[in-house]
Amino acid sequence: MTRTWSNLLSFKRLSIQQRLPLLICAFLLFSIVIYGFANYYSLRKATLTIGKDRLNTVTSQISSMLGQSAQFMVMTTHTAATKNPVIQCLKSAGKEFRKETLEELDKLHRDSTWVLIELLDQKLMPVLRSAKSTVDLKVNTKDVLAFTHVDPDSSKVGKIYSVRGSMYYPIIAAVTEKKHILGYVMCWQLLRATPKAVDQLSQLMGAGAILYIGNTDGSLWTNMIKPVVGPPIKVNHLNDLTEYSKPDGGVMIAKAQHVVHTDWLTVVEFSEQRMMEGVSGFMNWITIFGVVLTSVGIFAAWIMSRNITRPLNQLTAAATAISQGNYLLPISIDVDRNDELADLAHAFNIMTVNVQQTQQELEEKVRERTLKLSEEIKLRKMSEEVLRVSRQRYLLLVEEVKDYSIIMLDANGRVILWNKGAEKIKGYTEEEILGKPSSSFFTEEDIKSNKSQQLLEKATKEGRAEDEGWRVRKNGSKFWADVVYTAIYDQDKKLIGFAKITRDITERKKLEEEQRVISAELEERVKEVAIRTLQLETSNKELEAFSYSVSHDLRTPLRAISGYSIMLKEDYEANLDTEGNRIIRNIITNAKMMGKLIDDLLSFSRLGKKELIRTKVDMQVLATNVVNELLQNELDKDYRINIDLLSPAEGDQGMIKQVLINLVSNAIKYSSKKENPEIEIGSKDEQAQTIYYVKDNGVGFDIAYAGKLFGVFERLHSQEEFEGTGVGLALVKRIIDKHNGGIWAEGLENIGATFYFSLPKKSNYE
Repeated sequence: MTRTWSNLLSFKRLSIQQRLPLLICAFLLFSIVIYGFANYYSLRKATLTIGKDRLNTVTSQISSMLGQSAQFMVMTTHTAATKNPVIQCLKSAGKEFRKETLEELDKLHRDSTWVLIELLDQKLMPVLRSAKSTVDLKVNTKDVLAFTHVDPDSSKVGKIYSVRGSMYYPIIAAVTEKKHILGYVMCWQLLRATPKAVDQLSQLMGAGAILYIGNTDGSLWTNMIKPVVGPPIKVNHLNDLTEYSKPDGGVMIAKAQHVVHTDWLTVVEFSEQRMMEGVSGFMNWITIFGVVLTSVGIFAAWIMSRNITRPLNQLTAAATAISQGNYLLPISIDVDRNDELADLAHAFNIMTVNVQQTQQELEEKVRERTLKLSEEIKLRKMSEEVLRVSRQRYLLLVEEVKDYSIIMLDANGRVILWNKGAEKIKGYTEEEILGKPSSSFFTEEDIKSNKSQQLLEKATKEGRAEDEGWRVRKNGSKFWADVVYTAIYDQDKKLIGFAKITRDITERKKLEEEQRVISAELEERVKEVAIRTLQLETSNKELEAFSYSVSHDLRTPLRAISGYSIMLKEDYEANLDTEGNRIIRNIITNAKMMGKLIDDLLSFSRLGKKELIRTKVDMQVLATNVVNELLQNELDKDYRINIDLLSPAEGDQGMIKQVLINLVSNAIKYSSKKENPEIEIGSKDEQAQTIYYVKDNGVGFDIAYAGKLFGVFERLHSQEEFEGTGVGLALVKRIIDKHNGGIWAEGLENIGATFYFSLPKKSNYE
């Protein structure tokens, strides 16, 4: 026999002394590997989650700190721009109040980073410059103002510029009188930090963190020391974490966030390798522990196997002696131990004694058996008689079965036995059918194809043959039959005939046919539903195309109306009376309102097509960011907004943010006329869902009209009282409906309103 590799490596060729250490070693290795990898991946996942949470927190804190600093600079510059000497100086083209204005400008120099402060007129020409200015920056002032978009009575921090190897950014405040811009106060501040300070900040953030600050248009990025190549951040997805690889192969995780009051983005970058250092150390310890434990296990298994196989070898030798017929030799095993092997040896010793005794007894019984053979022959003859009687009873039993046709055929397929069930089903009497071939019941088509002989040959070859098909009765009628042929052999394996059992299943066949027809009808209906679904999708696409076309066609004349109205106001405002100016302002306001209405309708129509991307949403962070963004435009009003501890949600973060923006902005708008406006945002957990609410002390509404709140264009307050398109709450309801949640409102006139929305928990939508 050729010895192949499979034979050489076969486990069966190994002895127990070899198998036991191998099995224990394999078990230990398997257990350690599974345990180690399970703990490694669990620890890795937990470490990454903690690192990402810390990245979100650090980014928010850094952005908030820069935003607070920017807010202070903006407010300081804005305060200087509102001083009367500054306004009068601009109105006189710098001829009056020069000394007082220079004093106001000099006050803005708080430290050496304020390098240039100028007062510009409407044409952006310098009128006055602070005496403490130390740098003359060659920057296109028109481009700076065009990007920063400073409105009347407002101020803002512009983007960062690199000039002669240094980085500067402007703080711009509009000098206005009666909403008319007279000029600008422009302060330039130097952006710089020492490498030591940047390194200390990185150590404070941890995980090899790197801080980047860049312009929102991506024109410049800096690490606070010099301009650098910025990270690959997508401005349209600031709420998402970004993973990417650096040229040196290191994987980085970054988060970007907008700095309020500025045109800046802050990006904090963590090294995944630094976050995973503890996990790698854990894996090294698991490996060392596994090697030590496996070595100890192999040594212990080897000792154990030797202790087991030594007595087994003795038992094998003794068993070999018995197998060779040495029953009369004194064979015994001496095993000095107290375990199962000792019991086996003791049982083997008893067995050898019993075998010797049995050998002697067997010889004695052979002699006795010979004497009894004659009696057994007599008993056999009696048994044959009993068998004959039993056969007669069996034939009588078969004869009386009426629901099944039971036929016996000889080896040539001719009928030799016919019961009453066969007579009932097929219509022939026993005298009419005995000796006829079994093909007598087949249709003409089956007789021509010799189907009967084919079934007999199959039963002969395989022992059994089954068939379903039409059969013919004596009167010519047909019935659907279930037929089973069984070949019958004698003691010498010679074919002596066939047993044929037939059952009339015509009624069952009719039911199956009816079910087939019903199934075909159902398939046709499914096809009709599919066609209707396709038609509906086509109609939706046509409706969406129509919405885009209408919005485009509406925007063109709307832009013309708005543009011409603004030109008319700017060029002929002084020539028009009060009523004329009021009409022009109304035209501009309504044109803006129409544009916003078109945007809201498009958002409302697109929402039905947008797919949900369910993630875990930190509602606490989301609500805080929404409130901070909305309050940027409400600096002239002191809103008291209380955000309670909010439970996390499961859903599409972008859509849920839109819900909070609409509800909180409504609360701000409808409580703006209160002397002390208050807003509360909270949540409460239930078993299957989480309910969130936004409560205000504003004008409220009549509860009888609560059903109109969430319809398109349904408004409970006039346009003169509060601006709006009537689409915002309808959009909120559609978003909550897509999340399988609910939305409702409670309120009292002049007391306030509370809007509730519920989101199902993860286990309920899965």
